Amino acid sequence: MDPALNDKLKNKIPSKRHEILISLQNNLPKYIRLFIDDSDLKNWNEASINQRANEIAELCYRKIFLISDTQPKITAQHLKKF
Repeated sequence: MDPALNDKLKNKIPSKRHEILISLQNNLPKYIRLFIDDSDLKNWNEASINQRANEIAELCYRKIFLISDTQPKITAQHLKKF
């Protein structure tokens, strides 16, 4: 993430972060835009954070990194999404 953007977001509650991100949405990476669209940041809490972490782990395990006998491989079609 851009260090200047990261600096603007630090120590802010999720709803304030959401406002900042929405105002900059056209300049954000796709993974952040997807997160904004898919997340209920007004009700962001410990359970939401844990659920999101599990979703990301599942996505990485099942779709992005294919675990093989030799080494993990990133699928090109999924890597392009990020």
